[in-house]
Amino acid sequence: MKKWIVLAIMLGILSGCGFSSGNENAGSEKAAESTSEKKYELKAADFEIDGTNYRISLLDSWTASTGETSFRAYDDQDNNKLSIYGMKKEDDFEFDTFKFILKEQVSLDIDFQLAEDSIEETAYQTAHYSGELYSFSGTSEGEPLEVRRYFLETDTDYVAIMLMESPAVFDKNAALYTEIIESFVAE
Repeated sequence: MKKWIVLAIMLGILSGCGFSSGNENAGSEKAAESTSEKKYELKAADFEIDGTNYRISLLDSWTASTGETSFRAYDDQDNNKLSIYGMKKEDDFEFDTFKFILKEQVSLDIDFQLAEDSIEETAYQTAHYSGELYSFSGTSEGEPLEVRRYFLETDTDYVAIMLMESPAVFDKNAALYTEIIESFVAE
């Protein structure tokens, strides 16, 4: 039961920080333009989920913040670039339940207007883990927004990596975002 409470609290946190775009989105498009004009610099970020150490690559300009079961990275132009949430595997809590609860989180955010028929679910494989890519689009504060959630199962944890960006920025920086997701690994 404790895991359900932690998960509910994390959903509240994620919904509170999740879908604000407004002026930040305009800044992110400018950042994407400059990113596509010059070679981006990546740096490794280390963090922990319930006692397991992980590493992921981030843009050099992003600032990272960590919690016991979560990790966020953002820049001054666009908060909420990347969010990671994870929890330990347990016999009474399955990967499908973890995915279901986090998929339902989008309905908790009243500022996000989900585009009809925009939800896509596909199997996803990184260099280290398999799972599912769950993506959808819509608008937040009148601005287009695409959300990609990568649900991955590591040896010890269930992990959700969430990227939020305008669809145009995802298109321009597809290789960058793939490189970031591929870099995620337990240490």
